[in-house]
Amino acid sequence: DRETHSYGGCLVGRPLRTVRAWDFASVSAMACDACTADSRCSGWRTVDNVTATLYTGRLRQSDERCIGGEKWVSPWGSSWGSAGDLGGFWFSTPQQGMCADGAPLGTGGCTWRVVEATYRNASCVDKRVDAAIEDYGSRCFETCAKPLNRTGDCYLACYKNALLGDASYNLSAVPHAQLISHWEAGFEEGGCPAVTPAPCRGEQCGP
Repeated sequence: DRETHSYGGCLVGRPLRTVRAWDFASVSAMACDACTADSRCSGWRTVDNVTATLYTGRLRQSDERCIGGEKWVSPWGSSWGSAGDLGGFWFSTPQQGMCADGAPLGTGGCTWRVVEATYRNASCVDKRVDAAIEDYGSRCFETCAKPLNRTGDCYLACYKNALLGDASYNLSAVPHAQLISHWEAGFEEGGCPAVTPAPCRGEQCGP
């Protein structure tokens, strides 16, 4: 869900309820979240940048000046935006392009070789990152039922809030370096258990 903002003519309708915050960023975030969560809500507006009125039913334009939003439901759902933009590169390594042991890159058209491979327990690495997110976004996660249901709506919403930031919880996006350091710690000495991957099977593995 998302709202389309109006900065000129004001949206008005049948009042549903009011949300209060401490500045424009927080009140607009809280109004958007509240309207998205309430199926009766069709839009919202604020005239003082600290309170927002949620409306239900058909909205119309007025000559007042305010900032508000009309509810619009995306068929694709909400976006996690740049949550995964943590640096690094993804390379395709087809079996046909693998260099033979000891062969320089480019020999026979080969494009890659294994320099070093480290395998660690993925669940362990994931838990380290999850713990960092839960700690950073604790003010949001504290509103979820305990014990935390890590596949539930509340948990996933707070996870997204911590990754992208949410003014209604006074949360800025978690620093990328903080996430990366917890992930890397899983591969260090004393981090997560080393594992041996199962043998590759299938046509993609080559002879």
